[in-house]
Amino acid sequence: MEIENKEMTVVNPAGFALLPTQEQIKTQLQIADQLQKSGFFPDTIKNPGQAFAVIQYGQEIGLSPMVALANIYNIQGRPSPKPEILHALIRMKFPKAILRPVEESSKGVTWEAARPGDPASKFSFTWEDALRAELPSGKNAHSWKKYPKNMMRARVIADIARALFPDVILGLSWTPDELDATVDLAGNPVDVSPPSAKKERLTKKESAAMKTAQAEALDAQVVEAPAAAPIVEEQPAEIRITKEQAKEMFHAAKKNGWTEGGLKEMLFDHFKVVSSGELTLEQYEKAMRIVSEPELGASAQP
Repeated sequence: MEIENKEMTVVNPAGFALLPTQEQIKTQLQIADQLQKSGFFPDTIKNPGQAFAVIQYGQEIGLSPMVALANIYNIQGRPSPKPEILHALIRMKFPKAILRPVEESSKGVTWEAARPGDPASKFSFTWEDALRAELPSGKNAHSWKKYPKNMMRARVIADIARALFPDVILGLSWTPDELDATVDLAGNPVDVSPPSAKKERLTKKESAAMKTAQAEALDAQVVEAPAAAPIVEEQPAEIRITKEQAKEMFHAAKKNGWTEGGLKEMLFDHFKVVSSGELTLEQYEKAMRIVSEPELGASAQP
C-alpha cells in the first residue's frame, strides 16, 4: 500500500499557520536573498536570515514581504515597527475602531481611541513628558527639537496599540525611538550597529583601495615635504553660567509665579536649551529679564 506523504500545517485560532511549510520557507529565503542583492534592506537588517525573520513576522500579522521589510526593523534582536504601520494594522483589522487626533501641537499630542463598541479613551504624550524622560537632550535630540509633534504622535500611537490592540500587533510593540535606537527626522533608525561592527564593515569596504594607494606610493618612490599646517586662529569658547546664577534665575522665576514646566518651555522656545545650566552669559541676562516680569510669570502658569 502506498502512503502519500503530506506536510502538516498547524493553524492557531487567529487563522495563520504557526509553522511555515517547506515551500514557504524556500520562497521567503529566495525573496530575502534577492532583496539583499538589490540593496533594498534597511540598515538594521544585515543578512538574508534577518530578512527572513522579518518577512515571517510580517506574514503572521498580515503584511506582505515588501511591506514588512519597509516597516519593521531589527533593533538589538527585537522587531520594531514604524508607528504608521501600527496605525495601518489596527485599521486593517478593525475598520470601525475609533482612532483619531483630539489635539496636536508642539506642547502635546492627544488622541481618542477605542475598539469597536467600546467607550473611547484619551491617550496623551506632552512636551513635559518628553522633558521628564530627557528625550530632547538624548541621542535623538535633533528629532525631538525639530519635529516634537511628530515624535509625540508616534509615542501616542504606540501606546494605543499596546493598550487596546495587543491582538493586532502581537508583540510588535516598541518603536525604534522607544528602544533608544538613533533615528532620523522621520523616526527611522539610521545606525544601530555597535562601533566595532561598523569599523569592521568600513575596513573591508576600503581595504582594496588602501592597498592600491600604498602600492602606487611605493612605486613612485617620491618623498614629499609635509605641507605646513594651516594656522587656525583659536576661537574663544562660550562661557556658560555658574550653578549660583542658575539658582538665582530659578528663585527669580519662582518668585514671579513661573512653574518649573513653564520655565523649561521658555528656555527651549527662546534659547533652544533644556536646562538653565546650558545658557551663555548673554542668554542668561535675557532670560533674567523675561522671568523678572510678573505678568509673564503669571501667564506661564497652567
